[in-house]
Amino acid sequence: MQLVVSPYLEPDDVEALQTAANHPTEALRAIAARSLADIEDALIKDRLNALAWLAAAGLLEIKLAIRLDPQGGFARGLFHEKAGIFTDSAGNHVAFSGSSNETAGGLLENFESIKVFCSWRDPEGRVQEEIDNFEALWQNATPGLRVIEFSAAGKELLARFRDFDRPPAGLVIHQVEEPGPPEVFRPPRGFELRPYQVEAIRAWSKAGGKGIFAMATGAGKTPTALTLASKVAEKNQPFVLIVVCPFINLCRQWIREMAAFGLDAVACFEGRDRWQAELEEGYQRLAVGLSRVHAIVTTNATFMSDSFQVRLRPRVASGAAHHLLIADEVHNLGAERSKEMLPDGITLRLGLSATPERYYDPVGTAAVLSYFGDIVYQYPLSQAIAEGRLCHYRYQPVLVDLTDDEADAYEEITAKLARFLHGGDAEEEVEQAAMRLLIKRARLLAGAVNKLDALDRVLGSLPEPPHKAIFYCGDGRTTKEVLR
Repeated sequence: MQLVVSPYLEPDDVEALQTAANHPTEALRAIAARSLADIEDALIKDRLNALAWLAAAGLLEIKLAIRLDPQGGFARGLFHEKAGIFTDSAGNHVAFSGSSNETAGGLLENFESIKVFCSWRDPEGRVQEEIDNFEALWQNATPGLRVIEFSAAGKELLARFRDFDRPPAGLVIHQVEEPGPPEVFRPPRGFELRPYQVEAIRAWSKAGGKGIFAMATGAGKTPTALTLASKVAEKNQPFVLIVVCPFINLCRQWIREMAAFGLDAVACFEGRDRWQAELEEGYQRLAVGLSRVHAIVTTNATFMSDSFQVRLRPRVASGAAHHLLIADEVHNLGAERSKEMLPDGITLRLGLSATPERYYDPVGTAAVLSYFGDIVYQYPLSQAIAEGRLCHYRYQPVLVDLTDDEADAYEEITAKLARFLHGGDAEEEVEQAAMRLLIKRARLLAGAVNKLDALDRVLGSLPEPPHKAIFYCGDGRTTKEVLR
């Protein structure tokens, strides 16, 4: 069967297709996945089962037809023509064209028609006309339409509807492609946990699958968390691992670490059109048994977005897969907006941070502990150094002055803060107003421009440039070039 169909496009879909005009298949995959997500009608499922078997047997080709506007861009509206040709082994053809729908309204109530022609009794050549029209459509030569290859993506999307106990009657399949071996989620060969990392995992397990690891930077929070996740995945499948990080560079670090554990994580950041289809496809593969683990890495900002949440919440609510949420730098999720978006349906939760408590924000700290659980394991910097896990270091503060403008701004913020603290407002209002001012003042200090001059001097004083260096940057912005 060669099948040309048309997806229903929302305004956002047209925009996504325009953005990916040169490679629209991934955007179309996400659109089609959405259309197939909530099908409950038994008759439709039965038809999709038949199509899924045909696709699995290599007997179905699919293309999507999208309407074009006068400028040649994608447009809403359906390619709604209903026509087809049947051909037998002797080369005889039957063609049909018409509007009749197999619905109660179409069959019993509407005034509709369908015309059928046969090649052996067709002096007017109507069958050949339909064949020519279809061939032009299939070859993407029909004016006003763009026809796009979709066979591989369609096969994967249809696979979830294939009922292995109910192949279509009369369908002879010589070789049906079965799901290949799923990925193996486990620590890399030769990797062994250190004793304190083993203790951390045990503490989380004893706490019922919730808790926070307060471990010093460099103590191995990431491999500890991934080993924990791999152990959970062994007995809880299908399994979805979601890692949330405050910054993109941390997300990329997690993706590299996860690859060593056998996971090909979906990178959900930097534009919805880049990750939406992969996110949907991962859940589809879980549903049909093509994989056992779906790994997702996202930033706090994307995690809190409506486009991510709307795709996560139905999956969580359905209970079809076990979800584990790991939050790196978990203290960042104590902000008001973040607290609202944390999904209640995910019961397995792990927070990671060297400093889980939010400074000057007891309300935010309480929210983090309430959702992720108490600090179940601590491995502070002093203990890590004493046990030889981290190296000794020298701490040499370099003091810098604020500029005149920065000093004036600092004084102004401090004066406002003092008024709030000594006012008669309710306690909650004071906390919220004071927190906003404290954050603003902290960012002013973090972005002090003289820090960069001081850094230049420190680097210039070194006998030779360091082969390796780590720069911890505060929550501020600057346009000055730091390293030259």
